[in-house]
Amino acid sequence: MYIIYNNITDEFKNYRNIQKSQIHPRRKRISEAIRTKNFEDIRSLLDIHFIDDATSNCDICGHLLNSGFFNYKPKFSCQLCNETFCRDCKYEISLFKGSKVHKPIVVSSCRDCYVYYRRLLFLVEDKNPEDTNLMNVFNHYKAVLEIYKDLNTKLLQLKGYLKLLTIHNMLKPLPEGTKISIIQLLKETTNSKKQLSNIKAELKGQSSSEPSIVTSHVIKSLNTLLTSILYKIVPEFNSLKNKLESFEENKQR
Repeated sequence: MYIIYNNITDEFKNYRNIQKSQIHPRRKRISEAIRTKNFEDIRSLLDIHFIDDATSNCDICGHLLNSGFFNYKPKFSCQLCNETFCRDCKYEISLFKGSKVHKPIVVSSCRDCYVYYRRLLFLVEDKNPEDTNLMNVFNHYKAVLEIYKDLNTKLLQLKGYLKLLTIHNMLKPLPEGTKISIIQLLKETTNSKKQLSNIKAELKGQSSSEPSIVTSHVIKSLNTLLTSILYKIVPEFNSLKNKLESFEENKQR
């Protein structure tokens, strides 16, 4: 039997209704509880799960469960769909990070549920943004990139002055104001380096204040960027600073 629709919208609505009707009642209820932030309902559902002793093969990798001593793979029950799998196919997902009032909700799940609920959590947070720190973290991101660009410029200038001082061992006199410019550059570079360290410390404080999933990922990404920048900048700056100071010491002897 074929159904003829007047427009694509009707066809799409029908397709969506069919898809919704095929969603398992347990998944539908947990999804609704996540959307409404009904954490107690989620906890009560998670307590109702069991391992099916009749399941002989893992539905994901197909491995024969509890087969002999050497090939033994323990079973586990997905707390979200209640299916039974082997432990090698086990995932963990945080449905709720916890607060002063409620404990965090971390569950064992299969891969399909992990993918489905991770996507749902992102969608829920995108529609209901609660984390006011997200914009601050993005501002930090912008500041870090600007500081990094400025630091690279200053380091290139310091390298230029280092070459000039090397030549100055043979040519005199030193151009007027060179020493003052070097001291100023070293001071500015040190301050920029401190700014990056301060941002890193501030991010550490924000990551412990229950940020959203999106904010947590941005903080993690920014921390990685800061670590790589400091790892590159600090040794290079210290090396240039020591070489420049050695010229001053040799001059005073």
